Amino acid sequence: MRTHFPTFFPSFRDLLRNLLLVILLVLSPVCADEFLLGSLGKMTGSLVSIDSSSHLSLSSPLSPNTIDLPISALESLIFPATESNRLAPPQLLQLVNGDQLPVEIIELDATSLRYRTSWQSSLQIPRSALLSLHFDAANPQILYSGPKQDDWQLNKAWKFQADQLVSLSWGPTHRQFESLPDRYVIDFEVAWTGNAGFKFLFASNNPDGNADTNAYFLQFNSAGLELKRQIAKPRKYLSLATFNDITPDQFEESSIQFTLRIDRTNRLLQLALNGKDLRRTIIDPQETGPIPSGSFFSFLATTGQDDEHRISKIQLSTWPSGSVEARQEKRPATKRDTLYDIDSNRISGKLLSIQSGNPPLILFENPHDPSPQPLPATQVAVVHLHQTLQPIKPPCYRIELRHQGFLHLSHFTLREGRLQATHPLLGPLTIPRDHILSLKKFQP
Repeated sequence: MRTHFPTFFPSFRDLLRNLLLVILLVLSPVCADEFLLGSLGKMTGSLVSIDSSSHLSLSSPLSPNTIDLPISALESLIFPATESNRLAPPQLLQLVNGDQLPVEIIELDATSLRYRTSWQSSLQIPRSALLSLHFDAANPQILYSGPKQDDWQLNKAWKFQADQLVSLSWGPTHRQFESLPDRYVIDFEVAWTGNAGFKFLFASNNPDGNADTNAYFLQFNSAGLELKRQIAKPRKYLSLATFNDITPDQFEESSIQFTLRIDRTNRLLQLALNGKDLRRTIIDPQETGPIPSGSFFSFLATTGQDDEHRISKIQLSTWPSGSVEARQEKRPATKRDTLYDIDSNRISGKLLSIQSGNPPLILFENPHDPSPQPLPATQVAVVHLHQTLQPIKPPCYRIELRHQGFLHLSHFTLREGRLQATHPLLGPLTIPRDHILSLKKFQP
């Protein structure tokens, strides 16, 4: 049995709306769908269905029966936030109508693009529907946040206190991080009392910072700040970046927030202090040998027992945003395709193909290179195809998806946990509800 809202005179309608809002504040469950209903106000409950006959059904603590409403009353529907362990797809398609879809590209030829989404393994779209291909476009994923009690090997030189690693004397504390991605970011804060002097060793294959190991290390003391590469055999050191003018006395609060970004694929490192980039292009030269890929990270206090160092706010995350600056470059007004690499260098020409692989290989022809070589997708930020952006035709709803995606749909159904629709460019779609964040009425 369904319950239908009757038609009231305006005064009763206002009274009902106000009464609903008061009751819902008391009865609304914490993890409920949120319905914004224009003049009817806001309701919370659970969506039962949205069907093609232009109405939605919901269950609510206000009624023992299912409530029916016209779809025209729905301004927006927000689903409760849920944690997801799914990795974000690595690429983002921008379509000629402005929609965005997070995908993993399989291959592209002269007529079409094959791709997969996090809910379907094989899909296809005409090349003429593509406006841009954004690579390395996933949101960062936090892999570790700490320190936590007993998750660092403290030995006798360190103790854990108030969510911090606190130095007691000269010596290391270390931790192993399994399965590091090729691109990652490590953040941490160091505060000190007395003289500052510490060394941070990372990407090492040995927990002992004094062992012969292939690694990087950052050292900071009264002589300045330096990032070095350590080579195992024969053991030697190579300075990658030196900042003699950055010394502890410059920091009145005796603390620094460090950010290190590591891109092993491109042998690139970046260093930031207190949220400001210090150097964005630190290259580990090829002649140093294989890139450090160890899983041990360690902090070492290098001053006396009377000096104290406190390490806090340690965070390890993925780094999918190395190309974000290039992807934010203004779309050029040209009759050719345009490729931006991860350093924002621009090439105009023709996107010939994308070949499947890990990573995919991009073949891009330009007038200055008649015999182009395939570029790995890890070197490419975005490819703009020579297409014209088309306006979206109302009326419709904007479907917000996980991982930066959104679609505009005029007709759809949502029942039994799945949204079904026919998109004007993507064709038939079936999207599980847990991939959807919200539905919002679109006003162009």
